[in-house]
Amino acid sequence: MEKNNNRKYYKKDSPDVMISKKLSYLLRHGAEKAKLSMDTAGYVPLEEIMELLDKNVTVEKIESIVNNNDKKRFEICTKLDKNNINCKHIRAV
Repeated sequence: MEKNNNRKYYKKDSPDVMISKKLSYLLRHGAEKAKLSMDTAGYVPLEEIMELLDKNVTVEKIESIVNNNDKKRFEICTKLDKNNINCKHIRAV
């Protein structure tokens, strides 16, 4: 198996698996380093996550990954942001 960029991504991984691994890293270990606005329940605005992913990754793609993940590693909900606007948030579970 050949690693890609010294991360735990392998060339055989599907694009969905690579996105899932990136989400796991950001939400479980990398939130502080990436300067994400994580609340006390572990939720991060999905908009902030989207800025760190490939530009071709859509909200619909992330929702599909979350909804179809066998291990149910993530949750998405709609919450008020700091400007009292409803927006989607994601967290690792």
